Order: sequence, then structure tokens, then C-alpha cells
Amino acid sequence: MKGMSLKKIITLSIILFVLFLVAILTVPRLFDLNRYNPAIVSAIEKATGGDAKLGRITWGLHTGLWLASDRLSLRDTRGVLGDITAKRVHASISIIPLITGKIVIDNLRLAEPVVTINLSGTNGYQIENNGQSSKLEVRKDLDSEDAKEGDTTSSTGNTRHENSSGSRPKKPLKFMITGLTVSQGRLTLNDAFTIPPQTNSRKFTDVEISADYDRGDQEMTFDLSLRDESEKGIGSIAAKGKLAGLTDRFRLENPLLTTRATVNDHHIAAIQPYMKNHPLSERLGGSVSFELDYKGSMDKNGQVSGNIDLSNMTYTDQSLWETPIPTKDTKLIFDASFSPDELVINKFNLAAGNITLDGKSRLENWPDAPVFKDIALSGDI
Repeated sequence: MKGMSLKKIITLSIILFVLFLVAILTVPRLFDLNRYNPAIVSAIEKATGGDAKLGRITWGLHTGLWLASDRLSLRDTRGVLGDITAKRVHASISIIPLITGKIVIDNLRLAEPVVTINLSGTNGYQIENNGQSSKLEVRKDLDSEDAKEGDTTSSTGNTRHENSSGSRPKKPLKFMITGLTVSQGRLTLNDAFTIPPQTNSRKFTDVEISADYDRGDQEMTFDLSLRDESEKGIGSIAAKGKLAGLTDRFRLENPLLTTRATVNDHHIAAIQPYMKNHPLSERLGGSVSFELDYKGSMDKNGQVSGNIDLSNMTYTDQSLWETPIPTKDTKLIFDASFSPDELVINKFNLAAGNITLDGKSRLENWPDAPVFKDIALSGDI
């Protein structure tokens, strides 16, 4: 009797397992999500504030619901997004929020995306600090996302209860991303904000990003790496950290960045535009590598510490020496803090072979015309 009961249980289990496999394989084929392509595109546009295009959609059930598309493009987005084109997109979707009309993507994977970000004082990103916008602001206003949910009042003051077909308008889908993975990406950064009106453009390749977003804390943790395509660029970058103050509408409010970054083979030519007409811009050459820890806002105050390897840098002064002076075995360790008008070097240690130099200083008006104050130096030869 017990043998018969066990046999029935095993048979029933096999049948249920087969039915489950059949459902996984056949249901996605019977239900075509491409008829909802316009609604999904509309949700993406509402979340990003830009224009979106989405290719053919496929989907399935495997350890949850997933969606994939052979193409995604975003243009004229707001906040910390740029123009994005991806050859392949894969999204892991939370099932329960779909019941309430929300598309919550647990992880969005972009394969070989091409991204362009433009920074400027007139059409760059908006950073809100205690309700005050910094110089880095966005001119693209928020769309109906800024209106209260459920508001059906038109711009003429009339209340809209029905659409042109006589039925009540459908509630739009909501769209949110809590995880992002980027592989084999390319990035173009056009910076017209740092030293206006000059625009510095950088092209990066081998972009790899892993990020997770906590909506409650408005905090994003990230791990990224990328490489400048130019031989005389800023080299390769790897960074880990977190960014607080990122809203789910991709805007920055009272941002706080905490990160540890490593930069290798940063060519001196990449920073010469920022040195303007300073004599050192013509005398320094080669490249540097450094590691740093940073904590602070993205545009006002911050603390930074780390070390810089100067071993591959050269110094040239033909009025004194005919050939460039190498800086072999030279390293700088530093700790500093800054505000819009002041840079405080709490300590630094410069070691060149058996020679060391320690000190601290303060620079006033440091972004434009720095003036050294309170300089203290000590050395060991």
C-alpha cells in the first residue's frame, strides 16, 4: 500500500514537472509582448525624460520573469543619463509589482552600449544642494512626472475624464531600475563645464559597470572600470563606491560621493588644458599613476587622500638643463580638503630616492588664481 502511494506521488511529481517545463517553453511563444511595445517605450520615456526606441521583445520564465530586446536607444534624457544605444538588452523583472502597473527591473544588462554625455553650464546635469541649484544645471524641465499622480487637469484648467474614444484614460506604467550591468561599453564625454567655453572630449572603451540602487536611501553602489582610447589620455580607471542623493528620476539632490579609485598611465597632456598658461604645463611630461579615496559633494566640498606615482613623469627646463629630468622612484602621498574658494593640503610627503620632503599648505582662490598661504616644509636629505 505504501509502495503504491509512493509510486503515485512520484508519477504526479513527474507530470507536474513536465507541465511546468511545457508552460515555460510554450507560454512565451503564445503571448507576444511586442503589442505592448508602445506602452513599455512610453514608461521608459516617462522615467528618463527622453526619447526611446525599443527593438523586438522576447521574454521567458526562468528563475523569474525576464525580457530581452535586440536594440535600445535613448536620446535627450535628463539627469545623470546621456544618449544611449545598446545592441542587446536583457532585464530581470520583479513579478509582484506588475500587478500594480509598475515595471521594476532588478537587473538591467546592456551589451556593447554606446553612451554620449554632454556636460555644460546650460544643458548639463542639475545638482540640487539644499534646494539651491549649482552652476551645473539642467534646462530640460521635468514632464508630467513632476505632477501629482492621478492629476487629470489639463493646461487649460479643464478636467479630463475621457480620451478621444470616450473611455477613461489608462493608468500609465511606472518604470524603475534597481540594478545595472554594462559590458563592453563605449563612452564619449564632452566636458564644456569645467573650463568654459572650451570643450574637452574624451572617448573611453572597455567600459564595465555594475551598480545597485536603493530607492529608500536614494543611494547607488557601483563598481566600474574604463580606459581612455587616446595614448595621451587619462589612462585606465577602476573605481568602487557609493553615490547618495540620486533620485529614481535620475536627478541629483544634495549628492554625496564616496569612492576609492585607481588610475594608471594618466598622461600629463590630459591635464594641460586645465593648467591654462601656467609654465608647468609646458615643462611637465610623461604620465602618472595614482590611488585615491574621496568623500564629498560633486561640486562644492570634499576630502581626498591617496598617493601618486611620479616615476614615469619628466620635468623639462631648457634654460637650466638640455635634457628632461626623470623622476624615477618618486612618490607623493597626500591628504587634502577643498571648498569652492580654498584648498587645504593637510599634509603631503614627497619621496624621491633617499630625499623626502614633508609639508602642508593652504591655497586661496585655488580654481582660478591660486595664492599659497601658511606654507610649512621640512626635509630629509
